[in-house]
Amino acid sequence: MYLLGERVKQDSVEALKWLKKSVLYGNTEAFKWFQKSAEQGNAEAQKELGLMYKVGHGVRQSYAEADNWFEKSVEQSSDKEKEKTATYEIAVEYDFDKNYAEALKWYQQSAAQGNAMAQYVLGELYAGDDRGVHRNFAQAKEWYGKACDNHLEKGCEAYARLNKSGF
Repeated sequence: MYLLGERVKQDSVEALKWLKKSVLYGNTEAFKWFQKSAEQGNAEAQKELGLMYKVGHGVRQSYAEADNWFEKSVEQSSDKEKEKTATYEIAVEYDFDKNYAEALKWYQQSAAQGNAMAQYVLGELYAGDDRGVHRNFAQAKEWYGKACDNHLEKGCEAYARLNKSGF
């Protein structure tokens, strides 16, 4: 009703909220509506469709389709905060799939957009994580500092820990 404006004022945010709830209860009809909205360029619906494909809710699980919809969400998004979040989620998906080179690229993009969690993860990677990133304490400190500047508590803690160790 909210999606089409039937008997209520059209409200895509409210529509997506109810579609998400519908998906949680196994309503496969929700997939159809997410897809319609996603195909019309709704970035939030594209992100949700990606999540549905990622976990197999209402549709056969497909990481390739999930990545496809996550990428479309980033392309369509006009809201910078949503774009940062979507870019970070793409990075996490690649990380989960153990495609570390692609994950690093997306973490870097999200961090450059100001996403504090992506900045923190880059700090972790440069501090010595073994996912294809060479240890570089100066880079780790820089990314932890940026995460801290963006009010991420664990970024501040990691920054202080590196300072205390003399790096």
